[in-house]
This record gives sequence, structure tokens and C-alpha cells, in this order.
Amino acid sequence: MSGPADDVSGGERRAPSDVDGLLEVAGRLWPAPATVQLVRDARQPARVARDWLILPSLGKPWLLLPAWSATAADALLRDDHGQRSPQIVHALAVLHRQRMLARIPLPRLRVSSLGTVDTIETELTRILHKSSDVVVRLGRRRWNRSVVLRPLDAAGRTLAYVKSAASRSGVDALRREREHLRRVATLGPRLVEWPEVLHHGSWRDLDLLALSPLIGDGSTKNRSRAPSAAMRALALSAERGRQPVAETDLSNKLAGDIQRLSDSEQRSQLRSAVDLTMSRLGQVKVPIGCWHGDWVPWNMTSHGDRVLLWDWEHFAEGVPIGLDGVHYRAQQLRMFKGTDRRVEDRWVREATEWLLNTFQLSTPQIRATILAYLLEVNVRYLRDREEDPRGIPPREGWGLPLIGRLTAELD
Repeated sequence: MSGPADDVSGGERRAPSDVDGLLEVAGRLWPAPATVQLVRDARQPARVARDWLILPSLGKPWLLLPAWSATAADALLRDDHGQRSPQIVHALAVLHRQRMLARIPLPRLRVSSLGTVDTIETELTRILHKSSDVVVRLGRRRWNRSVVLRPLDAAGRTLAYVKSAASRSGVDALRREREHLRRVATLGPRLVEWPEVLHHGSWRDLDLLALSPLIGDGSTKNRSRAPSAAMRALALSAERGRQPVAETDLSNKLAGDIQRLSDSEQRSQLRSAVDLTMSRLGQVKVPIGCWHGDWVPWNMTSHGDRVLLWDWEHFAEGVPIGLDGVHYRAQQLRMFKGTDRRVEDRWVREATEWLLNTFQLSTPQIRATILAYLLEVNVRYLRDREEDPRGIPPREGWGLPLIGRLTAELD
């Protein structure tokens, strides 16, 4: 690989870790003898080279878009309701469709290779038997993040979504998602659709999970409210009656996950929080079902009255019903309103109302469900960052302080 970051800085300041992470991903997707350079050259490269625009910027790389492929423009217009401005995204798509975006001296990756070189493009063609362009979604920078590849045919239609992972935890997440999707297919929940597993295997030092694309019809644009009917249908597809909270699969999983955490201080705090919660609410019997595990507006789209859902790596059975709805609202508020105490208190009120209206839970059941959710997402926060060499800062919002306030109210 060539082209150090300083060669393309143009005077702009950025965190080296972002550039290093981008180059590390590029090196895995286009390994030697292919070469990768960071450039700002807006001229169309020679035939043996291809350019990928780095969007929205080199300082915050999120997407790699084939620079000179007009049919890749629609890949900017994802079906999910994400965190980006629709107006800005639409404008970028129009510019790209007109081949104008590539003519702007934006930072880009220039990949030089011969057709016979073993790159991610040749591997995707082998897996899917058809491919033209590949859009790369980098997502948020994380030590264990998976990179999502979107191979397109010559007309710009999405052939699959392919998740790739190199770290131990990332590879484990892909394996879990494959298994969970097979289980969901046997449950067959009403009002919900899920991807089909097209391929799961290894290529070089990456694990690849290819999933069928879920394409919505644009029937639901406003996702401020949780899709309660679909969440209820999924939760009850694995209904097990009622169990004391302390005897649920989730409670047993929490105990095991906490025991394996490496951060001794936060591990101790979480263990104390679980012990206190179970001492106060452990014998409360709650209805048991399943949950998607990360049902948020940007993990879904719609087709008529059905909700199309991806990212199933956190799916679980044996949990109090209703976790998806409280998670949906928590993530909305975190993203758009902040993480201070006032917002947390608003979430507790809204989650309480949602659980009452959707599942008719009693007050003790609602308290037990909300605390079980908070314990699970805090353990997940630590577990997902176990391999990060930078350490694990305390979670901002919906963390141990909120758990402490809610358990104090049980006296």
C-alpha cells in the first residue's frame, strides 16, 4: 500500500486513527499485489485503476462510493431512516448520477489492480455469480466493527449486503447473526421480514456473511413511533408464558457475560447492579418471549404493513417481552435529544407508557423489564469493546447512574 495520509491533507487537520483505520480496511479489501493510494486527483484514472470517493470526508470516513459509476448513486439513498440529512444525501446522489461528484477534488482511494488479482470484487463475483460495482459502508469507527459491502449489478441494483469482519468479536457476531436468522425463519413472526443467508465463509483474513437485500416500498416515512404491532408479533412468536425475572434466560446470560468482562471496576459495578435488581424484583413474574435486540429506525424499512429488519446479531429468546420497544425509543432519544438526566427521565416515562399500552404489564413487571433492558445494554456496551486497546470509558446516558436511580426508587 502506498500514499501516506500527509500526501493528501491539503492543510486539513484530522485524527490519524481515522485515516489509519480507513487504510487498514482498504488493505484487507484490496490486498497486494493490488495497491491503494489516497489521492485528490479528480481526473478519471487509467484502465487498471479505479477510484472510490471517501464520504462525507477524510476526517470522518463513512462510505466508499465508486467514483465514476453513475449507477451507484442510488446506493446513497438507503431505505433505512438513518442519522443523515435526507436533503444533503439526495443532492449528493443527483451530483453523482450526473458524474459531477467525481469531478470535484474530493479525497478518494485509488485502487490499482489487474483483473486476475484476488480482491474483494473478484470474491463477491464468485459468491454471487454476478457483480459490477461495490459500495463499502465503513460505519462508525470501532475496534471490532464489521464493514458492510453492497455489491451492485450493472443497472445499480443491490445484489446483497455482505458483512465482513476480521476481529474475534466481529467474526463471532457474524456467526451469531447467521444462526439467529435461521432460528427466526423457523419462528416465522407475522408482520416482520428478515434477510436470507446467501453465503457464510472465509476469504483471506476476513469472514463474510452475504444476506439478501431487503427493499422497502417507501410506505412508511415517519418512524418516530415504534412499530408496536410488529414488535408485539415478533416478541410473541417465541412466547413461553411467565417466569420470575431471576430465572429467565436473560438473567442467566447477564451473569455469565459479566463474569467474563475484563474491566474489573465496571464488572464489579454491574454485578452489584444485577444483584440489587434481582433482590428487589427477581421474583416478579414477567411474560417471556424474544426480541430483535437492536430494533431502531435505521435498522428497518417497510413494505406495506410489514416491517423489514436487518442486523439480527443481538436476537435472543427467553427475555421479558417489550425490550424492543424500550430500546427503539432509547436510541431515538440518545441520537436526537442527548444523554442527560432530563432525557433519561423522559425515556422512563415513555417506556412505561409503551409497555402498559402494548403488553398491559403491571407496574412491577414494567420496572423489572426496564431494568433488565438497562442491564443488558450496559453489559453489551462493555462486551462489544473488550478488544479496544484504547480502553472503555463509562457509557454516556442510560448507564449505571440511571440504573442506580431506578433501583433506589424500589425501596
